[in-house]
Amino acid sequence: MDILLDWAIQPVGFVACLWILALGLWAVAYGAKPKLAFVSVCLPTSIFWLLATPGFSNFTLNKLEHARDNPAVCESVMPTAPLVVLSGGLDKYVKSNDPYRILSRDSLLRALHAVDLLRNSAMTGPVYISGSVSHERNPSEIMSHILVQNGVDSHRIVLETASVSTIDSVAAIAELLPVDQTPAITVLTSASHTLRASLAFEQVGYTVCHIDGVDTGASPAVLPVSLLPYLSGLVRSDRVVREALALLVYRLKGYL
Repeated sequence: MDILLDWAIQPVGFVACLWILALGLWAVAYGAKPKLAFVSVCLPTSIFWLLATPGFSNFTLNKLEHARDNPAVCESVMPTAPLVVLSGGLDKYVKSNDPYRILSRDSLLRALHAVDLLRNSAMTGPVYISGSVSHERNPSEIMSHILVQNGVDSHRIVLETASVSTIDSVAAIAELLPVDQTPAITVLTSASHTLRASLAFEQVGYTVCHIDGVDTGASPAVLPVSLLPYLSGLVRSDRVVREALALLVYRLKGYL
């Protein structure tokens, strides 16, 4: 009972309760007539419910985040291959200069994961941080500050600050690291973005090794809450839908 009460007082649960109540009253008072209108309302409600349930969103996000396995050769090439870190977003409205406040969650987690890799592993190659979403505050530069503040040698870091999308980053890195000279790279990006980024880099000829578990969003779903709509479910489904659409667009444009 406590679980249902907690669910009902959170925003998505509260709206879902009101919506179910409204549909129930419609069905009782008017016999769910007109039928077409009733079905037209029930269908999007059902889709919303499905996308917002942790059971569905965790399942689909987990599939996306684990959709790719590294080639066998990665075990031998990763220690010396260049590490390519794809920058994420930032909050350009934050007035503070604190990089931990400016960067979005995914950018910050990528930067911190890179720090752990470079300080606590045998990776000896250079680090390329690629991407820009704001000419006033560049996420690549801010991420590099975090790496340097945490003990990464600044001479190992190369910034690419012109690209504004994944495919732009692929083209920019291909110019900085010609495939015929650097056939293998290690890509660090969010788990849900790994498949698209890896496929795009492979399309230009790289052997791509990716870093697992960066900014993982999926988590175990537990009954009965996994069948009830939550904001967290919508957030996870949003990741899946965005990546699915981006993959479709990239394939239609011949990027993959």
